Amino acid sequence: NSKVDYWLNSVQARAANGPIILVGTHLDDKRCTEEYINELIQSMEERYKPRFPNIKVIVPVSCHSGLGIEDLKYNVVSIALKERTLSELVPESYMHLAKVIDKLKTE
Repeated sequence: NSKVDYWLNSVQARAANGPIILVGTHLDDKRCTEEYINELIQSMEERYKPRFPNIKVIVPVSCHSGLGIEDLKYNVVSIALKERTLSELVPESYMHLAKVIDKLKTE
């Protein structure tokens, strides 16, 4: 768990307002029954969400079989689409600069 603390603190220091998806990568471990996974997720939510409110979801996956990867993809996309920065338009000044650069390349 100290590794989780380390990474969460690192993310918060660099992107304080960014959404966080915790990914558990050993879903194929024999200990990972559905009950075990649910208890672990609940325990991690209770431990980390009060200090790191930007944790949006905890997703268990198997790196060997790919189990849970589709759920992870779905969560990444749905969380990213809710971020306001993705809906911002490119500033007009950037577009003008790009046109100027393109024109200079052709001269």
